[in-house]
Amino acid sequence: MIACFWSSTITLPGRAAVPTGGEVAMLRQQFYNIEMKKRTVLSLLLALFILGAFFRLYHLQSVPPGLYPDEAINGNDGIAAVRSGTFPVFFPNNNGREGLFVNLVGLAVAGFGHYPWAIRLVSALFGIFTVLGTYFFSRRLFRLFPVSGNMSAERIALFAAFFLSVSFWHVNFSRIGFRAIMAPFFLVWGLFFLFKIIGREEGLSKKTSAVFSAVAGGLFFGAGIHSYIAYRIAPLLLVIPFLIGIREWRRGTKKPQPCFPCLFILFLFFALIAASPLFLYFAAHPADFFGRTTQVSVFSSPEPLITLGKNLRDTLGMFWFRGDGNWRHNIAGEPQLILPVGILFALGIIVAIKEMTRSEMHKLSEVNRRSGGLGFMSKALIFIPRILRLSVSSTYGLLFWWIVLFLLPVITSNEGIPHALRAIGIIPAVYVLSALGLDWLFAHAALRIGKITHILLFMLLAGVALGNAYRYFGQWGISPNVADAFDVPSVKAGNFLNSLPSSTEKYIIVNRGGVSVNGIPMSAQTIMFITDTATAAEQAKKHVTYVLPEQAGRIARARGPIAVVLLGDSPSLRAQIASAIPDAVVQKISQDILIAGPRNLITPEILWEKTQ
Repeated sequence: MIACFWSSTITLPGRAAVPTGGEVAMLRQQFYNIEMKKRTVLSLLLALFILGAFFRLYHLQSVPPGLYPDEAINGNDGIAAVRSGTFPVFFPNNNGREGLFVNLVGLAVAGFGHYPWAIRLVSALFGIFTVLGTYFFSRRLFRLFPVSGNMSAERIALFAAFFLSVSFWHVNFSRIGFRAIMAPFFLVWGLFFLFKIIGREEGLSKKTSAVFSAVAGGLFFGAGIHSYIAYRIAPLLLVIPFLIGIREWRRGTKKPQPCFPCLFILFLFFALIAASPLFLYFAAHPADFFGRTTQVSVFSSPEPLITLGKNLRDTLGMFWFRGDGNWRHNIAGEPQLILPVGILFALGIIVAIKEMTRSEMHKLSEVNRRSGGLGFMSKALIFIPRILRLSVSSTYGLLFWWIVLFLLPVITSNEGIPHALRAIGIIPAVYVLSALGLDWLFAHAALRIGKITHILLFMLLAGVALGNAYRYFGQWGISPNVADAFDVPSVKAGNFLNSLPSSTEKYIIVNRGGVSVNGIPMSAQTIMFITDTATAAEQAKKHVTYVLPEQAGRIARARGPIAVVLLGDSPSLRAQIASAIPDAVVQKISQDILIAGPRNLITPEILWEKTQ
């Protein structure tokens, strides 16, 4: 894909010397006024789609290893929903979860079986199609409101989609069974269709096209409310598109165009329809609306203002200095952006500010020149409100507002700061700004060093792709810390239980903490998923019993062959197991997980074979 992008960019004369003034003008006309051919763009977009799919599907069955209980409960609740045919809109257990992702996971598990990759496949698909959505959103945004003559909307869109397709940050959550991965998907597609109803481009003078875009955009944007609790701040993001749309509609005097206020109301109406099932649920169950919000709020800390300041510092620093320290979310402590992209993101912020204020600053410099510099500060004060007003109703203002809004849930929490998962909604905006920085750099470099720019671009893109691939598959994916973070031993214990004869009585003593789900701590969810024993009916059918430490005496009353899994090692529980199974063999498969049973069931050879 990178080689294709390199070879398809516009050809410049191959001289390295700095062009003269006349040559610069010729180069500008040759370089900037030629658009990529449609076939080339489609080829590049297909390559990006394949690249994004590769990063999200390669070795999905083994990376990440294990299965975290928060993923497992999505599979357990999802398959229960499929079997019952109920498909709840909200699952109140495990601190509350919107139902859309869980129900889709249930369909995947029903189709492919009780494998961790079946849960994660749903995340991967959302991640792959977010790559496409980022391209279409970016292209529409910068075609509707073009950047300065040195840059290209098509290239910015391709760069943004490329960065997202290989992003460690986005790839990681595309391969974990967390519902939050849906938030960027619904944001980019919802905003893409919303910007399709602004202006007259791409056949938007046709009423049917505009109506379709308003309906589709509303459905996508409204469906996002079913993704993740942080998405609930998204309606505030619509302020800037609304202001932009009103401004462009008022300017459209030469040619007739659709009524933007009418289309925006239609957008909101269908967004409300898409979100209404969850709103109706919350109206009937208001206590479920906040979930863990009040538990992790920064305002519940002893010194909220100081904590808020630290959170702001750490969250802003996560892009370049120190990222999320949770091994499930990141290479602990590494910046969220690989170094070249971090630099381009900073450059993109500068370029966006410059573009956003360019016209007003030009007017201010003209005023200053005519007045001979007298009273410059007083005149500047007059222009500041105009610049602020322009920023609120600009495309760059939208990107900045997007990042600010979706960082608020991170900054106002007091858990795991910086928090890459909670900040997942900003990912598309971050990579659009990074792409803006790269395109500015590419356009300016091309005029000075000619074809060498293509070589440097190829090296940069290849370095970003290979660097992120190594970070994910070569560092993070094989780290023992990741295996611990995803509870690999519980998956091994579940696989071992599956290998036993169905007539064997199987007891799982849950001596771990966690939120209680149907009277059993969350930590048992992984074994429940692997063995398909989350419900009482399945437990009875497969002779599986989950007990708390104080209920371990039930093992002594069992008859026939017995196998015991101890989640959370304890000398007293070991003694109870030994008395219940006089000839018990105890094997340790991790620091705190033991398997016990008769010698014919528990041997080192069998254990090794069944838990690999």
